[in-house]
Amino acid sequence: MSQRMNISIAIMLVVAAGLQAAVVYNEWNGAAGTTDWNTAGNWKLGYVPFIFDGTNQIKAGFKVNASVTVWPIITSSTIPAAQADQITLGGTSGGFLRIESGTLNIGEFITMGANVGENGTFYINGGTINTGVGYTNAHFFVGQKGTGTLYMNDGIVNLPSTGNLRIADQLGSSGTVYLNGGVINANDLLMPFAAAGSLNFGRGQLVLNGNQLTDIASFIDAGKIVTSLEGYSVQASFDSTANKTTVMAVIPEPATLCLLGVGLLGCFGRKR
Repeated sequence: MSQRMNISIAIMLVVAAGLQAAVVYNEWNGAAGTTDWNTAGNWKLGYVPFIFDGTNQIKAGFKVNASVTVWPIITSSTIPAAQADQITLGGTSGGFLRIESGTLNIGEFITMGANVGENGTFYINGGTINTGVGYTNAHFFVGQKGTGTLYMNDGIVNLPSTGNLRIADQLGSSGTVYLNGGVINANDLLMPFAAAGSLNFGRGQLVLNGNQLTDIASFIDAGKIVTSLEGYSVQASFDSTANKTTVMAVIPEPATLCLLGVGLLGCFGRKR
């Protein structure tokens, strides 16, 4: 058999496997009474979510209902390598997830508030989150059609070259990111002006691919990117060597403060 035919057969097998794959929804119910993601009894289908087993891709779901009394807390001791193809935090009463340490690997994307009327809340206090480890659809939706809230106090979120941070993704949605600490590495920041999205900087950083200075400035001017740190302002810098734009809250340089002072004096002068 020729090498070309071997390659053709291999491609056909891969395509066939992809056509047979189904996304199966596995919802957290906490029935085992623990916060351990890695306990099979905490999941509706009786097994822990995984990215792909050759047949199915598993979507891990988190929704508030009467039967859920505990929510998962991901730590390095309980789950060193959590895996799911997709993660959705939603439902009309909300859905919650928290990571303290360890690694959360996601085959595709994370979404909060995927549908109208749903909302989700994600607490990232440490650890590492990697999206798109199996597929190119690697976005992080904070409010897709509904409402999403992300509280990030530490840790790292890695969205690959195909993964964007999408805040209040569609008209009618709302999303808020409190970047109090840690680093989000993303391809791009998408935050439609017509939707209710905001990014509030504490001491965290957002690192984007390419020169994003113009877009970031437009978000700041529109009041969609702000900081809650007194005496700080949000600024973006571009590193041409790394081809990265870093956004963070900083104390303005003395020259900037002087210009601000001159502007204020001018305002006072015009009032006389």
